Amino acid sequence: MKRLRLTQVLGCISFAIALVVSATPASATPGLIVGNGSGIYLPGIPTFGCGNEDITIEFSVFAVAGTQPEHGPEQFDGTGFECGPIVTGQTPETGTGGGNLAGTLTGSLTYTRTGDVMTVAGSGTVKGGSVSFGGDCHLTFTSANPVTSFEASCKWTTS
Repeated sequence: MKRLRLTQVLGCISFAIALVVSATPASATPGLIVGNGSGIYLPGIPTFGCGNEDITIEFSVFAVAGTQPEHGPEQFDGTGFECGPIVTGQTPETGTGGGNLAGTLTGSLTYTRTGDVMTVAGSGTVKGGSVSFGGDCHLTFTSANPVTSFEASCKWTTS
């Protein structure tokens, strides 16, 4: 009898916590966004010098954790001003730019890049809830002279 009552009390507490969490708007609770995908720079980051680039990243894995979890396809389309050299041990190449996200998260972001780390900040919506986010993408360049392709592994926090 006591065991049954304790189970009922714990069940009621769990249900109350679930109600509070589900009633919280998406923009109110910090969360995490992770994404892995492939990207292209066109016409390509020059080995030396700078140039304007069109950038696309197709995320094969993209997930938003928090009070409104979501996962699915995602694409970033943007432009940037990118500089070489892309040579290990030399001054890191840099870049700046921005663009739009479409898919699971709809919004926009800006970025700065030093070497293989792209730092992003942006805002958008997930399931109709507002979200601001920021964090890093680690790039692995898969072509050279000029760099036209890369793999991206991103981890952003939301607020």
